[in-house]
Amino acid sequence: MRTKLFWLIWLVAGIVGMCLLAHVKVHGATQGDGARLLVRWVKASQLPTPSLPPVPTAVRAVPVVREEHFAATATGTNGLESDYSKEAVLTVSNRIQTVTCAWDAPESNAIAYYTLYQGTAAGCYTNSVKTPTTQATIQVNPPVPSNLVVTVTSTGCTNLQYRQAVGATWTGWALLGRTNLEVTNPIYTAREWRGVGRPAAVKRVAITEDWQ
Repeated sequence: MRTKLFWLIWLVAGIVGMCLLAHVKVHGATQGDGARLLVRWVKASQLPTPSLPPVPTAVRAVPVVREEHFAATATGTNGLESDYSKEAVLTVSNRIQTVTCAWDAPESNAIAYYTLYQGTAAGCYTNSVKTPTTQATIQVNPPVPSNLVVTVTSTGCTNLQYRQAVGATWTGWALLGRTNLEVTNPIYTAREWRGVGRPAAVKRVAITEDWQ
């Protein structure tokens, strides 16, 4: 009886042990995969992230603001000029090119012309314009350059050669017939230059561009 009980207990213990072992193996494998995946995820999340580029903003030149003073005079048919009128003061920036002023005509009809004066200080005028009417436009800033002037100069050569781009290809070299050239608003998109002649001389070609 004891022997049967012993074998029964041993069998039950063996079955329980095998179940526990199987559970541990399955659980350990599952936990191990999960742990590896977790580690990989953590490592991936700790990789350095590139910083976002700054948000582009429109860049505009800050205008230079100053005061401009204006006064007018009347010149009679006898050639005599009147005193300055009362000043008109206007705050302008470097983006304003011209200012138009108007005034009332004096009681005298013997007026030959008027003169509008302009300056950056009271009573100190550096610019003026004459007009036969009671209105005048005066320039307070230089005009915006609109003409591109290309100048080609050379030394050590007797002639210049050039070739220019036509689409994606270049033309053959052509003789210019001179050693210097100035072109305003050239119609070609790209042009190359080289000096020829005088084999022993050092040839130099200079190209300058200027807006006028």
